[in-house]
Amino acid sequence: MFHTGIGKEFRLLKYLDDGVKLHFEAAIQNLFNHPNFANPSATLGAATNGVISATANRLEEVGSRRMEMRLRITF
Repeated sequence: MFHTGIGKEFRLLKYLDDGVKLHFEAAIQNLFNHPNFANPSATLGAATNGVISATANRLEEVGSRRMEMRLRITF
């Protein structure tokens, strides 16, 4: 899987000492949307031995492409 993200910070009010900042972030998980296959069946003597019949569903992996965008204002 290929994950990527970008971010940009903008200063909105420059005349204040600390200023007001707007922070934008975008993150994409599984950018190319390739399937991640599960392990093949390992039951000896079964007709499905060695057949991959599902995709992997782990908590750290995303089955399809997922995009998130965040906007944060700091003052």
